[in-house]
Formats: sequence, structure tokens, C-alpha cells
Amino acid sequence: MAQNNNHGGKRPGAGRKKGYKKPESEKVKTIVFARRVTDEEYQFLENSLKEFRLQKFAMRKQDEI
Repeated sequence: MAQNNNHGGKRPGAGRKKGYKKPESEKVKTIVFARRVTDEEYQFLENSLKEFRLQKFAMRKQDEI
């Protein structure tokens, strides 16, 4: 007696349709940056990035007002 089931194999109509593109994400894209630096350079870069982000945040807050 044969069983009628759909176990195994590709399902018809499954997957993305032809020409479909994923919508762009609204999130800010980030990049991982890796570089060998000395302890002194590391501290400088860390402090500079922190200052840059604080300025960017302050500018954004000012634009909201």
C-alpha cells in the first residue's frame, strides 16, 4: 500500500520568486576594523572615536530641537 506524503524532495513553488530582491535594511551599516597598533596608538584611536561619536550624538540632538 503506497503512502501519499510529501516527505523529502523539493517542494513545488518553494523559495524566492524570480527577480525578487531583499529590501534594504534601515539600520546603519557597520564595518569591523582590525589593525595592529601599539598601546599608545590604541588609546589615541579609542579616545578619538569616543569624541567623534559624542560630537555626532550632540549634533543629532541639536537637529531634533
